Amino acid sequence: MEDRWYKVIRHPGGRKERIKSDLFGKGMRYRVRYIGPDGRERSQSFPDRAKRDADAFLVSTETDKLRGSYVDPSAGRITFAEYAENWLRTRAFDESTRESTEFRVRKHLVPFFGSR
Repeated sequence: MEDRWYKVIRHPGGRKERIKSDLFGKGMRYRVRYIGPDGRERSQSFPDRAKRDADAFLVSTETDKLRGSYVDPSAGRITFAEYAENWLRTRAFDESTRESTEFRVRKHLVPFFGSR
């Protein structure tokens, strides 16, 4: 977890000093960075006075990864057309029902929802 508003400077002799960064007072204060199961780095930002929430998010994310119940935040970003195509492909229909359902999806639903 990173505090984006303050930097810690170490002086000779071991003394530490906390100074304001260039981002002080701008945007979200805390940023949690973690590596997803796919190997990509991800981050989530939290506002000032939400350090406990940021810590809790990091702990729950790491726990979910260990348990195998982690859900990728971008996994739900597919278009309606992709979803409809997959849905039609995986359903068991009679041939006439399949044709009429595909027609309705292509004619009415995909043009309305499109690539949303």
